[in-house]
Amino acid sequence: MRTVTLPILLLCGAAASAQTYVPFPTDTAVWNGLYHWNGSPDPGQQYSIPYQYALGGDTAFNGTSYTKVQYSEDGSTWAYYGALREDASRNIWIFPPEWAIEVGEVAPQIPNDQAETLLYTFDNLSVGMPLNLGAQTSTITVTAIDSVLVQDSYRKRYTIQNSNLLQPDHWIEGIGSTVDLLSPFLFEFEWAFTTRCFQAPGVSWENPDDGMLVECDIVMSAPEVEPVLSLMAAPNPGSDLLYLKGLPPAARTLELLDAMGRLALRVPAHHTGMDVSGVPAGMYSIRVLGPQG
Repeated sequence: MRTVTLPILLLCGAAASAQTYVPFPTDTAVWNGLYHWNGSPDPGQQYSIPYQYALGGDTAFNGTSYTKVQYSEDGSTWAYYGALREDASRNIWIFPPEWAIEVGEVAPQIPNDQAETLLYTFDNLSVGMPLNLGAQTSTITVTAIDSVLVQDSYRKRYTIQNSNLLQPDHWIEGIGSTVDLLSPFLFEFEWAFTTRCFQAPGVSWENPDDGMLVECDIVMSAPEVEPVLSLMAAPNPGSDLLYLKGLPPAARTLELLDAMGRLALRVPAHHTGMDVSGVPAGMYSIRVLGPQG
């Protein structure tokens, strides 16, 4: 049973409204996450995929400055996943890449139309407030507000009910979601996500609610981004054969993912094109796999 001491009660009740806001990191930061698939009742067939987000490196779009976000599942191979910025109104924006990204084995429903999208807001939130952000299929509402100890000080924590998630989410100032950095755009079904720990200069935090009270090995660095794949499909929209321009020589497999990140088609990679005549009409993204998958 969790014991709440008197100093915490005093802080959450009388002093919470006067807490100093903690902005999102703008230099370097790392989030350690875990994707767990539990779609089988047999524990031996369940599995987990650890991963990291790393924040570091400046970039600019349309004259606005951002900090790059990169993703890795092995700590050595990194992929560019967009860029973040925070405005003066405590809104955190993400400028997504031009291609669909994947967390664990699920593609977040982040628009990839090269326009910034609201990822979080910490602007005067109140209990019961609906938030106009996240995936179009989700409803996101603030259900509670309290404080949580991060390193040596308390930060505001917001309990978030997201209709696309099977578990309650918590947003912590300066850290983001305890489910996943991109949680407003993720969905859960036979899988779940958790932010295991977070580290930034002068700050180290482990999620006490992730059920895995073990040390998180975080390496603070700004990894190099893999070369960007510049792939174009024509005609777009199309209904028969898509001609692909920019397909790398090492491509072995092409996958078509629907708007929910589900696999709709998998075919061998051919530089002559991709036959999509048997796929229902809709919004899709193409994933290119090399020899190692």
